[in-house]
Amino acid sequence: MPTTSIGRDARNDLNIPDHLMSRRHCVVELSDHQCTLRDVGSANGTYVNGMPVRERRKHGVPQRVPVSWMRPSRRASSRTA
Repeated sequence: MPTTSIGRDARNDLNIPDHLMSRRHCVVELSDHQCTLRDVGSANGTYVNGMPVRERRKHGVPQRVPVSWMRPSRRASSRTA
């Protein structure tokens, strides 16, 4: 199953050097016509359409993923200030 790791650490498949990202923030897994986004214990959480998620599955593999799917909430941002 193809898996893409996302986070602040350079060892991730997708490195996002932002202080709101955890070193290992979330993973995206593709399998059998299904895409799964899974938070892997990030400090600020993972969000889809403004809603926090631990795991979200989507049937059918998307061709594009909106940039805002992982945006931290204002509440999480204010904790770091």
